[in-house]
Amino acid sequence: GLREDETRRSEEGRPLALIQNFITYADLELAIANPETADKIRARTEPCFTAPVITAAALQTAKAVGREADLQIELQDGSVPISDWRLKKAVQEVVDNAFKFSPAGNPVKVISHIKDNYLHIFVIDQGCGMDAEQISAIGAYMQFQRRLYERPGHGLGLAIAKLTTALYGGEINIESFIGQQTTVRLTLPLATETIHRDEDIADFVEMRYA
Repeated sequence: GLREDETRRSEEGRPLALIQNFITYADLELAIANPETADKIRARTEPCFTAPVITAAALQTAKAVGREADLQIELQDGSVPISDWRLKKAVQEVVDNAFKFSPAGNPVKVISHIKDNYLHIFVIDQGCGMDAEQISAIGAYMQFQRRLYERPGHGLGLAIAKLTTALYGGEINIESFIGQQTTVRLTLPLATETIHRDEDIADFVEMRYA
């Protein structure tokens, strides 16, 4: 049937997707290791509004695994200095990880809000969780890279998300309880013009209604 054909195509595409992810990971690692390269990438980047990008990434990922009904999205829009395709890739990898390690029928929530000139993106699943060793391995790039070859694909998406946010001045935090819930938070600085616009609006309101 149609679903079987989609599953078969998905499985056939996994080796290629894994190779592409290894290349993405290696490119990000090289960029971060070379400050001049990282500066050039950031300088060429046009800020993007995040809500449409996050929505598209989450919906495409949910559809690919037949979990649209489990996806819950609640977003506050903001402009961040990251290219839309890199943000989309990072969100896709985190959301894919949430679906991969949570049973069908359990919700995967994607939430974003702005606080203190940063955009915070939360991906929350009620799956198998990760232990402290697995979480710490995502941050230990060289050690983690060796583990990737031993267990191909395990955690590679989270490593890509971590390197992507780091490249653009952000960070990723993971809080997990085995057998209960995992929350992955991506934090990115708002684009400068967004911060200034918010300040201008606040000044106008203060002048107008003082």
